[in-house]
Parts: sequence; structure tokens; C-alpha cells
Amino acid sequence: MLPAPHTLRRWLLAVASLLTLLGAGVEVAYYALDARGLEPFVAFLSLSYERNLPTWYASALLLSCALVLACIGHMAGQGREQGWRHWRALAGAFAYISLDESVGLHEHLGGQLSLGGVLFFTWVVPGLSSCCSAGLPSSPSSPGSARADADSSSSLGCCTWVGRW
Repeated sequence: MLPAPHTLRRWLLAVASLLTLLGAGVEVAYYALDARGLEPFVAFLSLSYERNLPTWYASALLLSCALVLACIGHMAGQGREQGWRHWRALAGAFAYISLDESVGLHEHLGGQLSLGGVLFFTWVVPGLSSCCSAGLPSSPSSPGSARADADSSSSLGCCTWVGRW
């Protein structure tokens, strides 16, 4: 049995807030107090490091989203509803992002390209192309229609997500 949405939201925000406070607190203590003994805690709790507790939490949230999206896609497919493939594609995208967050694929794959300047972080290239292709409308829509507004919102949401990523 799943908890009520407001209860789940409260717990998720509480855990995210706790991880944020712990990560920021241990980094401030480490640098401000020059407490070198805190180095293992910085590595385990820092929000700027990877492969630690906050990264695991983010990856688990993304994987949970992928599972929910896959269930929606499955139910929509059984009901022969339009757009069920989009739900499954979103599930795959979220599963990939979860995997990437967990093991750092973008860092390993980014080493295959050697770009400089603005594109120093080479994972931006596939991320930007994915964002642009995800924002393309899946079917023609006339400007000003509800479908065009939804496509614009999807593009903006995708750009915002990839920009955070």
C-alpha cells in the first residue's frame, strides 16, 4: 500500500532537505574549520561529489519515476490509448538517467570526445541533442492549439531538466 501523496511528498522533501543540510554542513565544516578528519564524510555526503549517498538518493528517485512511467505506459498500451509509446520512451529515458546518475556514464563516454571551450564538458553534446529531439512534436500541430502548447511545455520541461542535469 502506497502512502498518500501529501505524506510521500513530505517524506521525500524531508530526506532531500536532510541530505542537503548534511552535505552543506560537512563541506562548510571541512573548509571553514580546516577539519581534515571530516574528509571521509565530505566524500560520502557532499552534493558536489558523485557515487555517494545524495547521488544514490537522486538515482533512486529517477528509477522510481521510470517504474511509474513504465506502469502508465503498460496500462495505456493495454487500453489502446494514444501516446502509450511516449510513456514507455519516457520510462526508458528516466531509467537511463538513473543509471547515468548512479555510475557516471556521461563521464566515461564523454572521454571519447575531446572538445574544448564551451563544450569542455563533452556530455553536453549528446544531452543537448537528446533535449532538442525530445522537444520535437510527435505529430503535427497548428500554432495556438492545445497540442502546440503541450509541445512547447514539454520542450521547456526537457530543457530545464537537462540544464539541471
